[in-house]
Amino acid sequence: MALFGFAPFSGPDRLADSLLFEFALDASAAGALRLESVRADPGFPPETALADVPAGAPASARFLVPAGAYRAFRLTVAGRAGGAKVTRARIADLTGKEVASFAGERFRAADDGGALELDCNPPLVLRSSLTADGWQSAALVVALTLVLALASWRGAVPLEKLRAAALAQAGQWVRRARAHPYRTLFGTAVAAVVVSCHPVIFGGQSFVSPNNGAGCLYAGWPTLPGAPAGPVENPKFADIGAMLWAHLPYSVIEHRAIFHDHELPLWNRANSCGVPLLGQGQSMIGDPLHWIPLVAGGAAWAWDVKFVLAKILFAFGSGLLGRAAVGRLGVAALLAASSAFLGFFAYRFNHAAIFSLSYAPWILLAWLEIARAAGGRAAARWAGLLIAANWMELNSGTAKEASMLIAALNATGLISLLLRRENWPSLSRKLAAAACGMLIFLLLSAPCWLVFLDSLGRAWTTYNVPRAYQIQSALLLGLFDDLFYRQTIARENHANPSANFLVLLGVLWAVVRYRALWPEATFRALALMAATMTALVFGVVPPALLVRLPLVGNISHVDNTFSCVLIVLLLPLAGFGLRAGHARLAAAEWRDDWVATLLLGAVLVGAFLGSVQAATRSPFALQPETTPVVLSGFFLGYAAALLLAVAVLPLVARRLLLANTGTVFHLLLAVLALGALHFRHGMYGPTKFDAYVMNPQARVDLQARSPMIEHLQRLTAEPARVAGFGEVLTPGFNAVLGLDGIAGPDALVSAYYREFVDAAKLPVVWDWRITVRPDTTPALRPFHDLLNLRYYLAMPSPTPAAVAGLRRIGTADLDLYESPTAWPRAFFTNSLTRYGTVADFTEYVWKSDGRPLAALQDGTAWPGELPTAADRQFAPAHDYRLTNNTTTFTIDAPARGIAVLTESFEEGNFRVTVNGAPSAYVRVNHAFCGVPIPRAGKFVVRCEYWPRRLTPALWLAAAGLALLLGGALWLRLSRAT
Repeated sequence: MALFGFAPFSGPDRLADSLLFEFALDASAAGALRLESVRADPGFPPETALADVPAGAPASARFLVPAGAYRAFRLTVAGRAGGAKVTRARIADLTGKEVASFAGERFRAADDGGALELDCNPPLVLRSSLTADGWQSAALVVALTLVLALASWRGAVPLEKLRAAALAQAGQWVRRARAHPYRTLFGTAVAAVVVSCHPVIFGGQSFVSPNNGAGCLYAGWPTLPGAPAGPVENPKFADIGAMLWAHLPYSVIEHRAIFHDHELPLWNRANSCGVPLLGQGQSMIGDPLHWIPLVAGGAAWAWDVKFVLAKILFAFGSGLLGRAAVGRLGVAALLAASSAFLGFFAYRFNHAAIFSLSYAPWILLAWLEIARAAGGRAAARWAGLLIAANWMELNSGTAKEASMLIAALNATGLISLLLRRENWPSLSRKLAAAACGMLIFLLLSAPCWLVFLDSLGRAWTTYNVPRAYQIQSALLLGLFDDLFYRQTIARENHANPSANFLVLLGVLWAVVRYRALWPEATFRALALMAATMTALVFGVVPPALLVRLPLVGNISHVDNTFSCVLIVLLLPLAGFGLRAGHARLAAAEWRDDWVATLLLGAVLVGAFLGSVQAATRSPFALQPETTPVVLSGFFLGYAAALLLAVAVLPLVARRLLLANTGTVFHLLLAVLALGALHFRHGMYGPTKFDAYVMNPQARVDLQARSPMIEHLQRLTAEPARVAGFGEVLTPGFNAVLGLDGIAGPDALVSAYYREFVDAAKLPVVWDWRITVRPDTTPALRPFHDLLNLRYYLAMPSPTPAAVAGLRRIGTADLDLYESPTAWPRAFFTNSLTRYGTVADFTEYVWKSDGRPLAALQDGTAWPGELPTAADRQFAPAHDYRLTNNTTTFTIDAPARGIAVLTESFEEGNFRVTVNGAPSAYVRVNHAFCGVPIPRAGKFVVRCEYWPRRLTPALWLAAAGLALLLGGALWLRLSRAT
């Protein structure tokens, strides 16, 4: 009833706890005004609202603003009303009582020139006269709590007949569950995921909504045609962009490649002038669940289906893993339900790492079932699951998390098998079955890992410089609830993934009972690997050692990557602890175990508080003097509820599980305790603590029709690249719209292309996002032109700024500019100049006459005599024919020379023909492809991307398939025999 009085899941009462922000405007044209409110309390995300602006004076706009303290307000004028001016503004509550007023001069131009800002120093505190006083709310909560206490006390009186009937019914449910363990665990997983993802399943919300915080086409929100202006989720630094800018566009490219071009999706020309797609190691093409969004062309609903199914697989797999490890269906069902509510899902929100985690338990499950198998034939059947689980993991969409999960979990399974006390003939047969399964997996997946490793060895990545980020050991409690990590981060932003406090309870109990559990081989294997991962994540292993390890040294995010492994290992370890606690319920020593568990938890809490609250003096500090962390009010209340739930839940469970001792009151306490341990890791609509939970936003059409984009697609008779000014057209999302760009969030990019970008001093944000702005474009236009960047998009404005060298050619929902001097995607020239370094090349381009040219770096071999005509001639290509992997064009050559294709050069990965005959190709203009043209005439040049390792990898996959089919046939024949 106390919770009912607070109504935490009702969202803010905007009618009773809001005010009106009213603006008087002078606007020359109609448009829209967007208001962004920045709270003074770091627990609140910025809020955005949109209002229409009529033309003329006086015009007005009104916004609903929640009560609270504000640091600033930011006004952005959208549409054609770009010249609108604020003449006056005021804030009043819903009774009309004025709270604050501002002259128009208070609104000053923002640094980026695209908005007006009102700074409030000190913070502006807004309070509505309709808001209930604090003492009234407190009195209501206290009164309702007293009612709850009285009702609970009366309900605690045993009603024998009702209780006996309930126990009898519960007994029937338990017997049915034990008779059908797989159904029970699957049903539990489905129910838990439905509860945790209910806004997506029932409420029309989406994992891949741009309003989750990732801009796509327009600057600000709405960021897509037809999408709502708000609300916009504050992701608190969760990586929500990777899905909208990389993985979702990949599914669109794959759909077009397979169903339109009838090709394997190997190449992505939409990003960074061309990058590998299969070679990224993130294409997900081998994941059966990925074919849902792939077939649907990247539709939001299809991605939501995939996310929900993946979480069901994770919960189901965690339950099966718990049952295989500890042999208790009840414990397994509890793990299955709890695993749908992990802090990991808030940290990753919609990242592909969710799929990597979701498939991971099945790897370890396969090993445990092989170990438990009655003989070699039974073990061989479980080896099939081992193949499938590793295959799914490899194709889950991440490189770091997936590879480390594959390595660590297979190692854990192997250790568990080797530690079993079993006769050698039986053990050898199981080892042989597992080894055959891993061999078949490696052969089948060769096209994935062999092409990826080849691409990785030659590409530029943000991880080229070895480094290792780890977590301070005193923050170990954050591994079980990330809000403990987040107290040390500005604005309580996300820092690392976590499990939950039920897992903590189980793990602590397992530590207390480790002597009784240690003889079990599975427990020892899990404990040893978990200890190793803990040492990696929490800085016990020095970073100087980690950076020397192959592949591991380039992971950088050791904390995040190996935390994923830890979470999978902790789930069955928690199962051992929960089983140990249940096994001694009736024993007198149970209370000693409970006290020891709480003391271990107190040590973790003490380490956390000692770390975040201590302020050191500079002479004694490892780092410059810092102030102690200020713990947020929500955290203090939430942490107290967590610790109380951890302490009370074992006591209540003991009363409920021991015969004839539990009551309705105990059942209610158990539900409340479990709710406290899990509620924050589910998804919700509006709540009163949105900054601490996941609030997925409205599902929208991600490929909605944009008038200007449609006009642009009709306008481009030949291939041309497109970029947006500022926040317009986020690189990567351009692929969803069928547009090519000069940047993208891909992990692997041509090293030569990156060298050119750096030498040309193109501004780069986040290590990958090449930014294009009106003020920098004139100086950088020679390099933009070289990259075939012909079109520029901007937010519409009635007084658009003139950009030197660009021609404004239209306006609709966006303004469109064109560079008439942009180089063609492909062209011919009869002169090839040599240069030394990439800096020499960029200087040569800068000083040239602006016409397309070709240059060859010193040390690069040219087949035959180098064309060096004194009078440089140029001819654009025509008759382009593009598929996903091929670019075909025609050159009318007036003389011997070279055809230049401005797509990223990759040695040995292109098959080039000229008039149908195979031809060599070389790297020209530092990063692109050059094809020799032997003489004057008409030549059809075809460049097909086919990774050089793909053909041998396909042969290896064919061998693996043959072994798999042979093994399946052997199992079938042996069963018949």
